[in-house]
Amino acid sequence: AAAIPQPGGAMELAKLAVAPEAQGRGLGRRLTLAVLAFAEQRSATRVILTSSTRLRPALALYRSLGFQERPCPPGFGYATADVYMELELRPA
Repeated sequence: AAAIPQPGGAMELAKLAVAPEAQGRGLGRRLTLAVLAFAEQRSATRVILTSSTRLRPALALYRSLGFQERPCPPGFGYATADVYMELELRPA
């Protein structure tokens, strides 16, 4: 998992991956929570991510943590991504 600072006080959750043989053990959730904690420690106002509709378990994880789908901003996206999500962080 990577946390990439973005303009406007956002932090991007990127490159989250769990090896197939390790999936189903809660590692994706723990990695995501670590990125959220990192973002909060750095006073980010929101966490953003892109994903794919093909990654149903990942999307279910993000939704369970409060991420909401939004229209993708112009110029922000990856060739294989067709989902853009945001999670507003609570102020400290």
